[in-house]
Order: sequence, then structure tokens, then C-alpha cells
Amino acid sequence: VEREFRVPSLSYANEAVYFASDVTKPVQPLHPNAAPRYPDQQRSKGVTGSVTVTFVVDTTGRCEQKTTQVLRSTNAQFTSAVQAALPAMRFSPAELDGKRVRQVAQYTFAFGFLGNVPEGDIVITALGVVREKRD
Repeated sequence: VEREFRVPSLSYANEAVYFASDVTKPVQPLHPNAAPRYPDQQRSKGVTGSVTVTFVVDTTGRCEQKTTQVLRSTNAQFTSAVQAALPAMRFSPAELDGKRVRQVAQYTFAFGFLGNVPEGDIVITALGVVREKRD
């Protein structure tokens, strides 16, 4: 199955950026981690949905905000919740042969799914990481 997505704009950075397949140790979310806050209005209405974003994780394990792109979203309030949470999220940085490197990451954040979560490489809900794609 092929997926099409845009690589975040990296014109402001001089360091190389890698994909998970190019590194010896890919980015992983730290546990516990900040999670997007379920918007009260959507929760009270029982609205479920998801937001898939791509961004670069730097060598300190933080999201580079300028690189964040929303690939797919079912609701603007969910998108806002994800964008607000990303600066507080922390990751184990990617490594290439023992050296920390910047890596493009793609995550799906699910809102309101308890057992039947949407497709995504990594799905994060209010309960934590539900599923991680393993190669």
C-alpha cells in the first residue's frame, strides 16, 4: 500500500533529516507523555475522530513546530487540540549509528475510540499509545 504525504519544509535547518527507515533507532514517544485534550464540546456530543500529522523530531526529542503539517483531520477542534499538545510532547530522539539525528515522524491522534481505533502508524488516545507499527 502506497501512501502519499508531504515532507515538512526544512529550508530553515542546516542539519539532515531522516525517515524512520533510514535510522538505526527511530523516534519513539516517551511514556508518560502529554496528550491532546479532548475538546469538551466534541466529547459532550459524542463526536469521534482523528488527526494525522507529520513533523520533525529534533535531536533533543522535541517537535520542531515549524515543520508540523496536518495530513488528515476529521474536525478542526481536534486539530487545534493536537497542535496545542505537540510543543509539550517529548520523544526519544532518533539515532543513526549511535548519533542523535532529526527524523520525520507521522502520528495519528484518535479522539473517542476505545477499541476500534483508526488506521495509523502510531495511534495515540487519551489512554496512551494504542498501537505502534512494527517492522
